[in-house]
Amino acid sequence: MVKVRIEREVCTGSGECARAVPDVFWMGDDSLAMVKEEAVHFGETRRFEDVDAASGFTAWARVPDSLAEAVDQAAAACPGMCIVVEHDEPSPRPEPEPEVEPEVAADEDPAPAPPRSSMGKRILYRLRHPAG
Repeated sequence: MVKVRIEREVCTGSGECARAVPDVFWMGDDSLAMVKEEAVHFGETRRFEDVDAASGFTAWARVPDSLAEAVDQAAAACPGMCIVVEHDEPSPRPEPEPEVEPEVAADEDPAPAPPRSSMGKRILYRLRHPAG
């Protein structure tokens, strides 16, 4: 099972999530994203308008398996990076391939490594390790 919630303090209110997965996300009266559970999936409709004042997060909402991939994509595309997704079963992580460094002649200085962005790692970390 997959669960999702919104960190409303950093939500930009773009509405991309609500347009991408309207069965899970909706825009509140304050134009910030909220999560919901639909009766068609769980037997009751619950709109989580309660926000934990201490953490600034909405309550967790369960996501049907059929929408799990769409929710993951919405979280990755969120401009405010405020969607937190939690998977009950951790997905297996692929083993990193060892990097093979080219051999450098003894009299040559190795070229400096180009700067690398950590944005992808930060997004993956947020998806796998939700705050709160």
